[in-house]
Amino acid sequence: MTASKNRQSVNPIIPRDAGRKIRRLVETAEALRSGKESYFFITRLTSIKSLCRDIQVAARFSLFLAECTLRRAETSARSSHQAAVDWESFKVLMSEAVRAMQEYLLRPTEESLALLRNLLPRITAVQSYSGNRVRGREVRIIHSWNMLIIEDALYCILNPHAASELAYRTARDYTEKYNPSYGTGLIPESVPMLEDIIFFLTDHYVINNKESLRSSITE
Repeated sequence: MTASKNRQSVNPIIPRDAGRKIRRLVETAEALRSGKESYFFITRLTSIKSLCRDIQVAARFSLFLAECTLRRAETSARSSHQAAVDWESFKVLMSEAVRAMQEYLLRPTEESLALLRNLLPRITAVQSYSGNRVRGREVRIIHSWNMLIIEDALYCILNPHAASELAYRTARDYTEKYNPSYGTGLIPESVPMLEDIIFFLTDHYVINNKESLRSSITE
């Protein structure tokens, strides 16, 4: 796998208040890390929709989170409820999907696009459906949260018309955690994932556009 934290290229579409939005994410992570706060609604990440409104930024952002997810999966122990064979096959499939996304964004050919489309049903098949419906939708059972994030990233790259919304969904699934002491949302366990998001956005918007954005982050 290529390095996850390579410098992002400058994008011509720069939200005017990008610095303020990134600073708010930084403040969120700092509050959770310090113990000043223990919970934020996941909607605090809604600003990612505007920060990733450009199709290419959204695609690179989603791929970055997929790369981070794969890296963590490769170094973490399998969950107690997962069979060893499933755990290993999941990691192989995740690695295959990340490599395919990297190849497509580097060389967007019909062949690399077809590979992504063929991978998507294999990724989605990891999860299952309960047969029950809530508000008209069948309840989905998530067997691998890591695989769900890879799925989100694939959808983002394959659906540029909805890229900003899908980039937000990828970020939401990447950072949202549950702890009985706090509930489900952005909680202390979310901090490392929030820091990954902040790294990407800072690298893209602040480092590459530091003259216009540095002051709004630090003031």
